[in-house]
Amino acid sequence: MRVLLIRPPAADPTQTSLAVPALAACCRSAGIDTDVLDLAVDSFDDMTTSAFLAEALRRIRRRLALGRASDDFVAEARVALAMGRFVGERVESAKADLKRDATFYDFAAYKNALYAVHNAMRIIAAAHFPTVIDVGEYHLRQPHTVAAVRRHVVDTDSNVYLDYVRARTLPRLRAAGADLIGISVTYRSQLLPTLTLLHQLATQSWAPPVLLGGAFLTTLGRRLAAMHDLLPGVGGVVMFEGESALLEVVARTAAGRGWEGIPNLVTIEDLAGGQWVESPTHVEDFASLPPPDFTGLPFDKYLTPEPVLPLQSVRGCYWGKCSFCAVSRATSGRFRSRSSAEMISDMDALGHRHGCRHYYICDDATPPRTLAGLAQTIRDQGLPWRWSTEVRFERLLSPEFCRTLAEGGCVHLLFGFESSVQRVLDAMHKGTDTDTVRTILKSCRDANICVNLQAFLGFPGETVVEAERTVGFFADNRDLFTSLALGSFSAVVGSGVVRDPARFGVGLSNEQEGDDAMLETWVGYRTADGLSPEQARELADRLLARLIGGDLSGPGLLYGSSGAHGQLYAERLGRQQVDALSVDIRRWIWDMAGQRFRAARLVTARRLGDDHALLCAPGGITFEASAPVLKAFRLFRRRGLTLPDAAIQALPESVGEEMLAEVMAALVRLTRLCLLEPVGST
Repeated sequence: MRVLLIRPPAADPTQTSLAVPALAACCRSAGIDTDVLDLAVDSFDDMTTSAFLAEALRRIRRRLALGRASDDFVAEARVALAMGRFVGERVESAKADLKRDATFYDFAAYKNALYAVHNAMRIIAAAHFPTVIDVGEYHLRQPHTVAAVRRHVVDTDSNVYLDYVRARTLPRLRAAGADLIGISVTYRSQLLPTLTLLHQLATQSWAPPVLLGGAFLTTLGRRLAAMHDLLPGVGGVVMFEGESALLEVVARTAAGRGWEGIPNLVTIEDLAGGQWVESPTHVEDFASLPPPDFTGLPFDKYLTPEPVLPLQSVRGCYWGKCSFCAVSRATSGRFRSRSSAEMISDMDALGHRHGCRHYYICDDATPPRTLAGLAQTIRDQGLPWRWSTEVRFERLLSPEFCRTLAEGGCVHLLFGFESSVQRVLDAMHKGTDTDTVRTILKSCRDANICVNLQAFLGFPGETVVEAERTVGFFADNRDLFTSLALGSFSAVVGSGVVRDPARFGVGLSNEQEGDDAMLETWVGYRTADGLSPEQARELADRLLARLIGGDLSGPGLLYGSSGAHGQLYAERLGRQQVDALSVDIRRWIWDMAGQRFRAARLVTARRLGDDHALLCAPGGITFEASAPVLKAFRLFRRRGLTLPDAAIQALPESVGEEMLAEVMAALVRLTRLCLLEPVGST
C-alpha cells in the first residue's frame, strides 16, 4: 500500500507547511510506504521561468487580438507586455539570488529579486485575467460561490492550473504509483487549484481514491455539503485532526473496505446527503505523535538560503477566548502540548537530518512555560537552534524573561496586538491590557528580539476614532516593533462573533444554497454601531497608506511578511541592525503588493533639448533620459506608481510593444542607479 501526500498550490514558496510532514511521519512510523509532493513550490518554480513567462505573454497577445477584451484586462495586459522582456530575463536569476547568502542579505539585491518574482506573477495574472494571482495567492475577484468555482475549474482562459495539471502534474502522479492520494487544503488560496486537480484526476482511469483534509476545509464546516459535486474521485474529507483518520483510511483501503464510520471523517456520500462532522469524534494524543518528517520535500526549490522548518509545541490555544478567532477549530479547540524537552529532541533530529538551524513554531500561542524551558535548554547546552513563534502579551514576559528568550535562540516573536484601545480589547475578550503590551514590547526591543504586530480594524462596535488611535500607536511607537500586519475584521465561521452575533450587535447574512452557496470561511455581517465592514476595509487601506507614506524612520514596515525571510533577517542582523537598516532607507519603501518605490535621493532634471534631459543624483550619478522616460519617472516618483504603470501612463495608447519595453528597461536602469545601488559615480 503506497500513499502520496500532497501540499497543493498556491502557498508560500519560502517554506513548506506542517500538515503533510506531520501526516507523513505518522504513516512512515506505522510502516506505510509514503511519498510527499509539495506541488505549491513545484508549480511556482515551474511557472517562474523565462519559458513559462514567454508563453504567458503569447497568451496575452492572443487574447488582445480577439478584440473582445475588457478595459481592465487591456490595462493589465499593457503593463505585462511593457515589463515582459525584462522580467523574463531576470526571474530565474532572481530566484537564485533569494537562495544565496550574499544576495539574500544584501537588502538592495534582495528587493530587486522580489521585484522580479512578483512581476513574474503579475504577468501570469494578466495572462489569466481576471483571476488574482501572486506569490502564494490565488483567488477570484468575486466571492467563491459554488457556481463561480465550478466555472473556474474548467475555464482555460482564467485558470492557470488547468493546462499545467494536464501537462505536468498528472504525469507525476501517475508515475508515483500511489494507492491513495491525500491532499491537505490549509489555505483559501489552495481551494481552486485543488478542485482543478481533482477535476482532471477524475478523467484518468488509473487514478486512485483521494482523501481531503486541512484547516480550510474544516473551517468551511457545513458549507462543504454544497460542494460535494466539485469533488470527483474523493472518498471523504477529514475534519479537524487527521493522523488517526488517515491511518484508518489506509488500513480499510488496503483491505478493500469502505470509509464509513471513521472518526473525524465525512464520506462523500454523507456530503451528498447534506451531512458533515460538526465536532471532533477523536482528539489526538499530541504528545505521543512522532515529530514531522520532511524527507522527500524539494529543499532546493524553497526561496531561502537555508531552510526554516515548521514545528508545533501545542495544539489548540491555552487562552481560547478571543471572540474573533476560529484558528483552533481545525484542531478541535482542545489544548494539548509537548514538553520543551520533546521540542528540543525534535529540533535535534531535524537539524541533523536536514541541516536546519531555524524553526518556526507555528502555534496559535506558545505558553510562557514552554518558551522558558526551550530557551533555557538551548542557552545552557549551547545548541545552535534559532526560532520564532506566536505569543500572547503575558505579564510573565518581563525584561529578564525576554533576555532569556534571546539568549536561548529566540529571534522573532509574533504578537496578536489587534488594537491599542482597551475598550476594544475587552470587547474582543482578548485578555490583555495596553500598559502590559507597551512594557513587553520595550522588553523585546531591549533584548534584541524582532517583533511582528498583527492588528485589524472594524471589530463590531469599534469607532473611527478608536481605529485611528490604533494606527496612531504604530506611527508614534515605531521603535517598538519590526513589522506590522494591518487588516480589517472578518466574521469567521466558528468564531465567537458568528456563534453568538446578538451579543456583539451583529446581524449575519442568510446562508445561500445551491449554486449561490459560499465556499468561504467568512460570513457577511452588518453592525448596529461603529464601523461597517466596508468602512473598516476602506479605513484600513487609507490609514495604512498614510502610515507608510510619511516618515519611515522606524523599522516597522521593512518586511511585509512575518515568515521565513523575516526570521532569517532577524537572526543574521539582529534587532539593532534591522532598525539601522530601516533608518538608512527611511525615505522610501518597497511595497510588496504593488512593487512601488519612493525616491530615496533627490533627483533633478537638467533639460538638454526638447526630447531628452539629464537626470542627476547626489554622488555623481547621471542618466540621460528621453522625454517619455522622464515623464514616466516623474509619474513614478510623484504619484508612487509602479514602474510598469508609470510607463503605460507616460505613453499614448497607440504606442507599440517595443516602445513600451524600451521605456520600461530605461526606468529599471534608472531606478537601479538612483535608488537601489550604493551612491557612486557612473
